[in-house]
Amino acid sequence: MKPLMHNGKWQSQSQTGFTYIGMLIFVVIMGITQAALGTMYSQVSQRDKEQRLLLIGERFRTAIGYYYEQSPGPKKTFPQTLEQLLRDERFTQTKRYLRQIYPDPISGERNWGLIKVDGTIRGVYSLAPGELKKTANFSNQQQDFLNSSSYDQWRFIYTPKKIQRKDFKYQPLSTEARNDD
Repeated sequence: MKPLMHNGKWQSQSQTGFTYIGMLIFVVIMGITQAALGTMYSQVSQRDKEQRLLLIGERFRTAIGYYYEQSPGPKKTFPQTLEQLLRDERFTQTKRYLRQIYPDPISGERNWGLIKVDGTIRGVYSLAPGELKKTANFSNQQQDFLNSSSYDQWRFIYTPKKIQRKDFKYQPLSTEARNDD
């Protein structure tokens, strides 16, 4: 083989493509690394959005509960619009149960699916399409979400808890408990 002169140095022809191939391999490795990091970031971002959806959904559930439980008079009512959770004008002094109508963290929009009974709002749910990443390890209030497959199956519904007189059972202290005083 005839040596070549490159940058003032003599090199053989077999060495001239080595740097080029080395750079190509480096670019391929960097591309694979970037793709893996992008996928991981996407999954972390999705899980974060789902956590925020659970938090905001619970805020709506709690606000609907406060609106209902603090109804003036003997007849309790649910709100007819989400805006009533921002400004409850049933009292002489306006009450606020939410600071704002929070955007859906998944879609980024302020549109929520409303669960209505007789024209009143009992709960909300996300209108965003997509598959869930979280399907287990929910709080006690969210046990209905177990094994859900889409966001619209996460329903944040307020259910009033009424204690029935007939369900209450008086149980006197046992004689052992009374003697421990």
